[in-house]
This record gives sequence, structure tokens and C-alpha cells, in this order.
Amino acid sequence: MSVTYIPNYKNYKDNIILNILLDDKEVKKQKLIENEYITIKLNKNTIYSDLDKYSKLLNNLQDTSNGKDIIIIISNNSISNTLYLEHILSKCVKNIIVNPYKSTINIIITHNTNKKLKHIENIVSIITKVEEARKISMIPSNMSQPIILAKQLKSYFKKYKTKIFDTKYLEKHNFNLIRSVGESSSNKPCILVIERIINKNNPTICIVGKGITFDSGGLAIKDLRSMVEMKFDKIGAISSCFSLLHLLELKSLENINLVGILPFAENIISSSSVHPGDVIKSYSGKTIEITDPDAEGRLILAEALSYSKKYKPSLIIDIATLTGHADSINFWHHGYYYAEPSKLKTLVEDLSNDIGERMIPMPSWSEYSNVLESSVADITNSPINKADSFTAALFLREFIPKNTDWIHIDVAHEFKYGVSQGNGIRSIIHIIEQYIKQKYF
Repeated sequence: MSVTYIPNYKNYKDNIILNILLDDKEVKKQKLIENEYITIKLNKNTIYSDLDKYSKLLNNLQDTSNGKDIIIIISNNSISNTLYLEHILSKCVKNIIVNPYKSTINIIITHNTNKKLKHIENIVSIITKVEEARKISMIPSNMSQPIILAKQLKSYFKKYKTKIFDTKYLEKHNFNLIRSVGESSSNKPCILVIERIINKNNPTICIVGKGITFDSGGLAIKDLRSMVEMKFDKIGAISSCFSLLHLLELKSLENINLVGILPFAENIISSSSVHPGDVIKSYSGKTIEITDPDAEGRLILAEALSYSKKYKPSLIIDIATLTGHADSINFWHHGYYYAEPSKLKTLVEDLSNDIGERMIPMPSWSEYSNVLESSVADITNSPINKADSFTAALFLREFIPKNTDWIHIDVAHEFKYGVSQGNGIRSIIHIIEQYIKQKYF
């Protein structure tokens, strides 16, 4: 499987051609010999529904391509529409590569001019990272235990400072929440930290992602139907990794400090599993009553968010497959997000809409944080009668460093028919780029 960009590609013979037309008044058919020829005609105002119309047709190419390459030709009218073009190309590639874990399809993206265009190079680079993230997200849990996955993701960052906090380090430094989740397993928890610190006086962005490599629910055990998909609970960490990998390559961010903090754990049942009602002292010093052992993702994220304080970040973005509630609220699109200060909501809403990853905002009613009150600890991890995406966000908010902007993304519909969808990566990249541009330039 590969996705490559070759301007003015001419080797059409015996391949499958997709012609992308955006807001063109007429479909200009080309004379192509011995080819399957598909025209994708789109309009900016109806781009979501237009792309949905072609999804089944593109899905079928994985089974019917018979070793042929798929050539995506961008019309001249479409080339300059950067965000719309990213939306179109990423959606087309994702629909063609239905299953990145097994796919052998090669996709070539081209246009009828000789010059290599930087914004298309950037789009294709992002798409290749999304496809790699989708593939890694599908690795079964017996092949992606916490330390194995942390080392695999660490290998992408050989140019940068990386460290893995193992179980001894976590115990010594009182990362007790992640230990309460992961130490009931023989596959012990860990935290992967990736740093590029240019100058401590420069702005710092931290990206945090949930890396639960398997989630049984602990002593709040899930039913089989829910549990069979729980290898996908590591998607947040993988999405964070590939978002960070691309951000580190951008010249527009070359003077920005970038940090990834990725906690990994396996939530299973043993005699040492945390009990409902247990109280654990977190890395931050706050005590947490664990009312729900299946609300474990927020516990490991809390440790990572607390650790981020040492970097004095301007912005933290965290991403996680955190709650089933996000699925029930956001049936049609890709996530549910919380942003502070509230002006960040507009940034997330506009960008995620333009690039094809629409997300729904959570309210910013901070006065409702009393829902987390506990009779035996500072806060509870999940109020039994009010367990939803918003209360999960309120819990995480307790661990955000003061004077730090924050975006929390609860990814919905992140896997479909046993295949990861890769949503959120492109949103994180564009949000951070635009945030830096607006705030510092």
C-alpha cells in the first residue's frame, strides 16, 4: 500500500483513473485508452453529501482493482482550494483503502502541470501518516502491549529526544493513577515522552493521547460485544504520535517547542485490580475516588496532563476514544470536543468542518464541576448517575496547568466494521498551525 504524489503523471494505461472536479461547470472528459474512468464531481456547498455519494463506488475498488494502480487526477480548478482539496483527497483515499491492514493498493495523486506544489505535497504527507496510523491502530492487543507499542511509536522519532517511563519510574514518581489502571496486568504500563525543545522561552505545545492497548473494563467488566473492539482504545495515543510527527516537519513551526506525552496501559482483571470505591493519589497530588474502573482512560490522561505542567505549555490538545456517549451524541460525524477559552471553539469548528472532520462542541459550563464531588477524595473519576462526555471533560480539566489553553477531543465512530478510520489527526495538525499563526504571528 502506498500513496504518492507525481505531478503530470502520464502512465495511465491499464490503471484506474479518478478525475476530481470541484465546482466545474462541465465535466471535461479526456480520451483515455484501456482505462476504467471515474469522475468525482463536487460542489463546495454540498461537499460532504457529494463525497458520500461516491463512497460505495470507491470502497469497491479495493476488491476490483486486480493489481492496477489508482490514479487520482486533480482538475486545475481544484488545485488551489487547499483545505477543500485535503478534505476530498483524504476522503477518497480512505474510501479506496478500506482496510489499510491488508491493502496492497497503490494510489498516485497527480495534476496536469509539471510543477510540484508544496501544499499538495503537504496534503499527501498527512494522508500517508493517517493511513499508517490506521494500520497500527488495528494491531491486535497481544501484539501491541504497552511497552511494545511505546517502543514502536518511539522509533518514528529518532531525530528527537524520547524517553519511556517504565513501571519502576512510575512507582518512584507517584504516577499512581496509571499504575492503578495498568498494574493488574502482566503487561505493565508506561509513558512515552517525545520532546523538541528549541528554546524554553518559545511557545510550547503539548499533545496527549490515550493509549489503552486493551480495555476489559476492569471490575466494571464490559460485555463481549463491547470488549471485542477494545484493541482500538489505543487510537488516541497513535493519533497524537502521527499528528506530532507531521508537526515536527513543518517549517511554520520550526521555532515552536513540541512535546508528546503518550500514556499506555492495559486494563484487565486480576486480584490486584482497582475496586470501585478505592481512593488513589494522583501524580498531581489530588486524590481520586475510582467509582468506575471502566472510566480508566481519563485516569491515564490525567497523569499525562499533570506531567505537562513542567513544560509550561501555551496549548494542550488531548485526544481519546474516551466515552460511548460521544458516539450516541455525534452519530454523523467524527468527534465531540471541549475548548478553553471558549474562543477556541470557533477555531476547532471552522477548521474541522473545512477539512472534513466535523466535530460537535461540548458546553463550557465550569460551574457544573461540582458533579465530581466525592465524600472520601478530592474528586471522583465518574459520577455514576451523570457519566457522559462532558463530565469526562470536567474531570480532565482538573489536571490542566493554570493559564494554559486546552482542547479535548473525544473521538466518536473511530472504527467501522473492524477498521480504524484515522479521524482527528488532520484536525490536530491544522488547529495547532492556525493557533500559532493567530496567537504569535
